[in-house]
Amino acid sequence: MIIEIRRYTSVQGRLHILIDRFNNHLPRLFERLGIRLLGSWVVTAGANCPTLLYATAFSDEKDREAKWDAFYADAEWSTIRSETQGNEEVVDQFARDVIKVDLSTMAGVAAQSEFEVDDLVYVETLLGQTPAATKFLIDEYISSLVEKGATCHLIGEVKTGERLPKTAFLVRWVDARARADGWLKQAQELELIRSFATQRLSFGRSLIGQMNVFSLTPIGVQRIEQL
Repeated sequence: MIIEIRRYTSVQGRLHILIDRFNNHLPRLFERLGIRLLGSWVVTAGANCPTLLYATAFSDEKDREAKWDAFYADAEWSTIRSETQGNEEVVDQFARDVIKVDLSTMAGVAAQSEFEVDDLVYVETLLGQTPAATKFLIDEYISSLVEKGATCHLIGEVKTGERLPKTAFLVRWVDARARADGWLKQAQELELIRSFATQRLSFGRSLIGQMNVFSLTPIGVQRIEQL
């Protein structure tokens, strides 16, 4: 299975139009066309705000391309776009990533409650060491976040975009305070500090590098737990 993450940075003062589309229009259209919408969020902290982000799932690349072709050719989408956009542009920047996920790494969790918050994390990995980096992320880094109260929804190798190789994962926290405490404790986790030191001795640098974290607030229906 592959997951596609799409990020739409809106023109200032136009984010509400994207939110309206996901609250009132696109989920119905996606369902009719067989596009599995896993969730949609507003990015509350991260690069290039204001941004709306959503995730869709496909069986493979051929399935993804066929369904997006059908979407863009659909008359209902043309109507939604013209009626909600008006005479001004809505989107300032667009980015997408295709992620190959391993469903065995994902936790089965309940639907998102009112106060829970999500983080989508992109992690640069050491060139030529993707399997080792992924194993470290699953066995040590994300496991450490789980011990601090997070739930991991997905992890996978990013197959498109800039600054490859990299891995993406999504974690959920019970509330914003738990998120802040969890990340602070993660930065001071002695076992991880020792692991990074060992990696630098073995490889000349750590298996994982720069992280780009998008803090997310959900909008509309969340189905990420149904994978």
